[in-house]
Amino acid sequence: SPPDLGAPDLAAPPDAEPLDAEPLDAEPPDAEPPDALALDQGPLDASAAAAGLGLTEAEQAWIAALSAPLAPSHDPTNRVADDPAAARLGQALFFSDRLGPSIINCAFCHVSATVFSHQLTYDGLGGLHNRSVPSLVNAAVQPWFFWDGRADSAWSQAATPLEDPEEMASDRLFIAHALAGDAMLGPAYEAVFGELPPLDQAARFPARATPRANATPALQQAWASMAPADQHAATEVIANVGKALAAYERRLVRADSAFDRFARGLRTGDADDLASLSEAALQGLRLFIGRAQCVNCHNTPAFSDGQFHNLGQRPYGSDLAPRGRAGAVAELLADPLNAAGEFSDDPQGVRAQRLTVLAETPESEGAFRTPTLRNVARTLPYGHDGRYRTLEQMVHYKLAPGSDPPGERDPLLQPLDLDEAEVAALVAFLNALTSSDLPAELLGPPAEGP
Repeated sequence: SPPDLGAPDLAAPPDAEPLDAEPLDAEPPDAEPPDALALDQGPLDASAAAAGLGLTEAEQAWIAALSAPLAPSHDPTNRVADDPAAARLGQALFFSDRLGPSIINCAFCHVSATVFSHQLTYDGLGGLHNRSVPSLVNAAVQPWFFWDGRADSAWSQAATPLEDPEEMASDRLFIAHALAGDAMLGPAYEAVFGELPPLDQAARFPARATPRANATPALQQAWASMAPADQHAATEVIANVGKALAAYERRLVRADSAFDRFARGLRTGDADDLASLSEAALQGLRLFIGRAQCVNCHNTPAFSDGQFHNLGQRPYGSDLAPRGRAGAVAELLADPLNAAGEFSDDPQGVRAQRLTVLAETPESEGAFRTPTLRNVARTLPYGHDGRYRTLEQMVHYKLAPGSDPPGERDPLLQPLDLDEAEVAALVAFLNALTSSDLPAELLGPPAEGP
C-alpha cells in the first residue's frame, strides 16, 4: 500500500549541481526525504505548521527542496553563456526572420506570450515531428535537451531546428551569408565571436549547404564540394549562433509562483505568503510529495529530475522516433556539436565526460525526458507527443495507466487510485506553479539592437 504522508518512500532530489552527479540516466536512489537545512534555505517556521497547516517535518523538507533557488546549469562548453553582448545577439537572432528562407523564426514555435511554448502537436493541429513544443522558460536549468535528450547543451540543440526542413528549413551557409549581409547582426556577431569567414569568395562558400542527413541532395552535394577547412568555418558559425541563442535563453528563468511564495512564508512566517496556496492546492501539494509520489520524478526546484522515463504509452502510428532515449544515444554521440566535440569550449570537461558513460539500455527504450512542471498550466498540450489536452487527463493517465510497448513502464510510476476530488487537488497545485511574466524587454527583439 502507498506510504502515508508523514514518511513517503521517495527519491531524493539530485545535487544542486546535477552535472557533477554520478553516472547519468542512472536510477535515482531510494532515500529519506531531504534535509530541510541542506539547501541553505534556513529553518522552516515551525509556528506555521502549528497554526493549522499540519505539515509534517518530511513535507516541510520537501517543500524547502522544491523551492530552492533556481538558476541555469553551469555550461563551460559555451564560453559566452553569461556574456551580456552574446545574450543580446541571441535575443535578436531568436526573433529575426533573416536566418531562414521563410518567415519562420524561433519565436514561431516558442511564443513569448505562452511562456515560450506553443499549442502544437501532431494530432491534427500542425505539430512538428510528432512532438509537443516545450517551454523555454527555465529550460536552461535542465541537463539534456529535446524530449529524447539527443542534445547535451542548449547551444547544440539550437542548430537542429535551424536546419530542419520541417522547421526553419535553413542551413549553415544560408545563416552565415545572412549574418554577413545584415548591417546589425553581422557586426554584433563579429564583436562577440570574431570575424566571419570570407563569404564573398563564392567558389569556397556556396549560397546554401549543409551536411544534415535529412537535407536535400543539392544541399548535401554543395557541402561535399567544400574544402574541410571551409566546412569547419561554416559549422563554427552555426555553433556560435547556437551559443548566442543559449545565452539569451539563460535569461528566461522564473520561479515566483504561488507555491514559491507559500514556501517563503513557511521560512518567514509572513501571513500573506502563507495564504498564497488555496486549501485545494495545499492538499494537492501534500499529495504531490506524499501518497501520489510525484516527486519520484519531479523532485528538484525545476520540478524535473532531468532524466528519462517510460510512461507505458503505445506510440502513435506516425511517430518516427518512438524509441525515445534509446534511439537518441547514438545520434548524440555522433553529433559534432556535442560537449566533447571540437566546437565545444570545454571538450574535456564534466559535460563531455557524461558522454563516456552514456549507453543505450533496456530501461531507455521508449523513455522520454521528465518535463518541468513549472508553468505547466500555460503549456498545454501535455506529454512528449501532446496527446493529453488537459491536466486532468495527464494526471489520470499517470496514476492509472496501461503498459504498452516499446519498453516497459518505469516502476517508479505505480498506479494509484485517487478520487476526483484528489485529482482536482493535484491540478490545483499544478496551477499554483505558474510564475509571473518575464520582463517585457525579454519578450521581443532587443530595443537597443544586438
